[in-house]
Amino acid sequence: LKKPEMEKPQSSQSAKKEKVQTEQDKVTRQNRSSSPSQVSMKSDDSMIQPVHFASGKRRSSSPSNVSLKSNDSMIQPVHFPSGKRVRKSSRTLENLSMKSEDSMIQPVHFSQGEEQKYTSIYVETGEVQKSLCQEHHQAQDMFCKTEQAAICKECAVKEHREHEKQYMKITALPNTLMTLQKILGSMTASEFREFKKNLAYQYPECFETLQADCRTQDVAEQMMGSFSEDDVLKVTINLASVKPVSKCQEKIKEKLRRKFRHIHEGLALPKTQVVLYDIYTELYITEGGSEAIREEHEVRIIEKASKNNSTQETPVNITNIFKSPSDSIRSVLTKGVAGIGKTMSVQKFILDWAEGTANQDIDLIISLFFRDLNLEKEACSLMELLRRFFPELKDIESVENGIKILLVLDGLDECRFYLDFQNTRTCCDIMEPVSMEVLLTNLIKGNLLPRSLLWITSRPAATNQIPSECIHRMTEVRGFTDPQKEEYFHKKCKDAQMANTIIKHVKSCRSMHIMCHIPIFCWITATVLDILIRESELGEFPKNRTQLYIHYIFIQAGLKNRKYQKAINNDLRRFTQSDKQMILNLAKLAFHGTNKKTLIFYEDDLKECGIEISEASDFSSLVTQLFREEFGLYRKRVFCFLHLSVQEHLAAIHVLGQFLNEHINALALDGSHPTTLTDVLKTAVVMALENKTGHFDQFLQFLLGLTTECNRKLLQHLLPQLENESLQNDEIVQFIKEKIREEDRTETQTINLFHCLNEMGHNSLVKEIQESLNSDKLSNRKLNPEQCSALAFVLLMSEDVIESFNLQNYKTIKASSRQRLLPIIRASKKAVLCDCELSEKACEVVASALRIPNSPVREINLSRNSIGDAGLEDLCKGLKSPHCQLEILSLVACKITEKSCGSLANALESTESKLRELDLSSNHLTNTGVMRLESFFRSDKCKLQRL
Repeated sequence: LKKPEMEKPQSSQSAKKEKVQTEQDKVTRQNRSSSPSQVSMKSDDSMIQPVHFASGKRRSSSPSNVSLKSNDSMIQPVHFPSGKRVRKSSRTLENLSMKSEDSMIQPVHFSQGEEQKYTSIYVETGEVQKSLCQEHHQAQDMFCKTEQAAICKECAVKEHREHEKQYMKITALPNTLMTLQKILGSMTASEFREFKKNLAYQYPECFETLQADCRTQDVAEQMMGSFSEDDVLKVTINLASVKPVSKCQEKIKEKLRRKFRHIHEGLALPKTQVVLYDIYTELYITEGGSEAIREEHEVRIIEKASKNNSTQETPVNITNIFKSPSDSIRSVLTKGVAGIGKTMSVQKFILDWAEGTANQDIDLIISLFFRDLNLEKEACSLMELLRRFFPELKDIESVENGIKILLVLDGLDECRFYLDFQNTRTCCDIMEPVSMEVLLTNLIKGNLLPRSLLWITSRPAATNQIPSECIHRMTEVRGFTDPQKEEYFHKKCKDAQMANTIIKHVKSCRSMHIMCHIPIFCWITATVLDILIRESELGEFPKNRTQLYIHYIFIQAGLKNRKYQKAINNDLRRFTQSDKQMILNLAKLAFHGTNKKTLIFYEDDLKECGIEISEASDFSSLVTQLFREEFGLYRKRVFCFLHLSVQEHLAAIHVLGQFLNEHINALALDGSHPTTLTDVLKTAVVMALENKTGHFDQFLQFLLGLTTECNRKLLQHLLPQLENESLQNDEIVQFIKEKIREEDRTETQTINLFHCLNEMGHNSLVKEIQESLNSDKLSNRKLNPEQCSALAFVLLMSEDVIESFNLQNYKTIKASSRQRLLPIIRASKKAVLCDCELSEKACEVVASALRIPNSPVREINLSRNSIGDAGLEDLCKGLKSPHCQLEILSLVACKITEKSCGSLANALESTESKLRELDLSSNHLTNTGVMRLESFFRSDKCKLQRL
């Protein structure tokens, strides 16, 4: 706002007369009437200030005692938004009469037409010459309208008690800023927090960036700068009177506290619920890149991520998942493999809010599960849907206006609705009934509740259902780091010695140690080993995952019997006929789910497999039971297995049981009767290899692992023993090795086949390679394709990162076998691949090594290999990955032309690129390509130090 100009500039002649005028003013004041007055002539502190109305008022034509020879006493103009100034006349001070109300100070009239009713308001006004009541010797601060006389407060409550009166004390309107600060300062902390949220919501143009920790003074000053003086108090009164959601909020907080404060860890024993805060261990969560969905089993993802725990990525604190220093975040998609801790992280976030320890700027949190939403068949509005799950919302007309709400949609991978983001009709009304597909699509797109927060969780394979423009932040739950694993075991076991014993055993088994990145696998491991340590007669510790799950299933059945039959001393490996049938029925359900890629089951699914609901509840450590109450009238139940790996293990038991009990090959489409178990196992191997996504990889490992002699003994109380099958293992082992030798095997398939051999206890090939590595004899022998794959498997499964991997150091019988060694790049800091007759196909493997989380690769030399432009295109995909940490890349004489220079420049312009040195010598770049790269090199976007 501009400073107002003086209405009449003072001339130099006027300035000279100023002193004379001042003396005359003194004389005039001395000659004034000596009658008592309440107005001080010694200062203007008590001067009657003009009322500032928005419409303004004409200046009175009555004479005034204001001097025209100086502007010292000039009434300052009001600053209005339009820039117009309105002057208001003042009364002649000495003409105030106590005998009539003509000169009385009139009360302020508000727009509603009602008189402002004042209580006693004291405003410091400097020195005031007061009229005293002769009877009570008090200032006459009031005026009696009935008797038309000035009175004191004592008179008002005694002699004039029944008369009509008004206050005379208000000699000036209070300062607006001070008044605003007093109003805001009188609010409680929660009321002030509510006021700020409403202010930012109703007036985002000026207050969208208002900080949550702003003080009353900061807010008052910002409001004074954003509104006119008339409007600022109206806005304050309006926002302060907005109906709070505190009652509904407290009800929902209490509901969520009851729901999430305690968690059930799965044991079928009484009092197994634990406080979430007691068992919760912080998970490693990072910003997730926009990577393509990897077509491999989730366990492979865990194995790759576990290779190197050190990372340069910035972890995300779950408490601050919606906070960003730069951009505002509406929607977050958190991905992670099954059991990695996505739902637990959400529960921790919600519980912190419900307990009042974090994110108190959020008014309401509504958590919904896709598995529950699948049951909604009828059209309904979003508001109706929210009230079904949270009846506490019935007292709120809408969750749109002034309410900051977080909606959690847990388990996108379990969604059975088709979400069509291209063709679904638009819906912006939360009261409009629509199908669940339309509702969910518009909610995710932001058409419904655009100012709400949205948090979606999903397994990796389902994240591509949602367009990237609908997600403002992608995060990934990576599970436990090695220190976090140990922290969890100590929290779980309480006994430090037992925890150390478990940690030592887990570290001795590489596959178990890798799987313990998954929290639920840590719980299964701790549960089994804890029982085995306490009851030593149960045998040796499990050496692989197949044995671990066999122990787990039998222990749960035995614990169930101890719970219900009070049989404390019974052998946990023995169980009743009904237990046996129940496990086989659950195995059947697991097999059908694995075949159909289904993780969620409903009551009808269980009944089809001969499972009674009450019986399933007894095995709650195998089948987690989830209830939902609708309208408070009935319950619908949803079931899932404790973890995907538990389901796959039980599915393998079903296939083995079908052969041993019914002599049926459950994997054959025609349900044929195989001659031997080997036929069934071969069918399983082929089925797993034909599935390009690795869906049956874990199932195959478990099925082959169940056929070993030691595991058959563990299963003797559940399945019939094998007869005349003593040689079948050798036959299937040879069949697997033949598949490893085949040229068209992918890296993932080969690694899984080695895992299968490991589960079967046939790791002679791996041991042979390991011994050769330890004795440094590999450089003197030529490796066949099978040995190359074994070498890659050994090095990839090792905890250590290779400082430098030189492909030329490994001689192979066939040049093409070198391709099998390329995955070792993933475990190396430096990869020397020059002069190795590699083609563009090799670049796919190299690029995949650059894209894995925690990639250790810093330097690659691919010189003098004919990778061409197609190979460089693949490398560029790896260079653009947020996980890529490559610093030095040598591509000398690789038959690269100017065609790929554009793609290379684009990749290097990426904010993710860390490349410092690039060597493209002896390629066919032509002047055009060289100029393009040189132009990029000299630009500000280039991070290269040497080209």
